[in-house]
Amino acid sequence: MRGCHPRGAGTAVPEPEICHVALAEGIYESFYELGDWIEAGAAVGQIHFVQQITREPDPIMAQRAGMLLCTRGPGLVEGDCVAVVARDLELVQ
Repeated sequence: MRGCHPRGAGTAVPEPEICHVALAEGIYESFYELGDWIEAGAAVGQIHFVQQITREPDPIMAQRAGMLLCTRGPGLVEGDCVAVVARDLELVQ
């Protein structure tokens, strides 16, 4: 079911692993929509390098499973947060 996940009602974002940052400047392409469930290790999206068109895009890998709470627009610089992934409250406590 898009926009919902199969677990509890609450989510939390207290750990640093929630933010997935760009390691280089480029154009960000998200692979998920807000509210989608993402498994740990899955590619959340990728960065395309407009200054180096022959360079393959760099994937941004989910550091843990959770729901996509927000994502970045296409243009970014190194260090920008491109995705925030939260998990259920009962898993955090």
